[in-house]
Amino acid sequence: MLETFPVFDEYRAFGRHDRVNSYAMERFGYVLDVEDMARLSSKYRLPPGVMPRLRHSVDYWSRRRRAGQAIRALIGR
Repeated sequence: MLETFPVFDEYRAFGRHDRVNSYAMERFGYVLDVEDMARLSSKYRLPPGVMPRLRHSVDYWSRRRRAGQAIRALIGR
């Protein structure tokens, strides 16, 4: 799943929304901690190396899953 749906630095965009963050703090007590978000998202990043990047760019795992489903449908499983 890391290579199919990797997390990049999307969480950094939340810091630009001061009004939303202040509302979340007032209403729900939520405090945006970018350092904590960076730590948590590191588990979901694309693994280092050429092969994970290549597999992600060509959508290898999704294509493999669809091919397996097609083969199973052909053989009646």
